[in-house]
Amino acid sequence: MLPWFTITNMTYDHTQHGRWHYLLFAFTLATLAGAWITRSHPPLAIIMLVSAAVFALCGLMFGSLTISDKGEWLALRFGPLCPTESRQDGGGRS
Repeated sequence: MLPWFTITNMTYDHTQHGRWHYLLFAFTLATLAGAWITRSHPPLAIIMLVSAAVFALCGLMFGSLTISDKGEWLALRFGPLCPTESRQDGGGRS
């Protein structure tokens, strides 16, 4: 980098919205319907309800991906439900 040329206060923040979570919500509805149909067999209905909850949580957690430049590292955030950020070191960046 040239000594007279300095970039300061450069930020990057991008959110990408996916469509696959809609498929997970469809699986949620299907397993809820299956739980309703099999309500006379409690163990099977409980398994279906737990599966529906897992599908719904995964659909809420992976609806979007946000990448932010935090200076020395990148922050990855899945959303809208996942409140934590994952830190990715720059590796060979200069």
